[in-house]
Amino acid sequence: MEYDNLPKALRENGKFCLWNYEKRQGQEKPAKVPYQINSRKAQPNNEITFTDYSPAITDYEAKQQDLIKRSIVLKRTIDATKEKTLNTD
Repeated sequence: MEYDNLPKALRENGKFCLWNYEKRQGQEKPAKVPYQINSRKAQPNNEITFTDYSPAITDYEAKQQDLIKRSIVLKRTIDATKEKTLNTD
């Protein structure tokens, strides 16, 4: 895993969160918003809203798998719709 390159001291003693890019009104660039592993927003100035390394990585990987699955389902749905459209012409 690419995360294993983090220094051992950081993995063992650091606090982690997940984040999403989110579009904000009046801003051209999306904001990088921190999230807890329970999907609530994390507070950058509140260590309690962060977690240890292992739960953060586990949650990240689970969410990535979910995104990949949704992408595959969406692609299959789009492909099926295209095929259906082509066959009805």
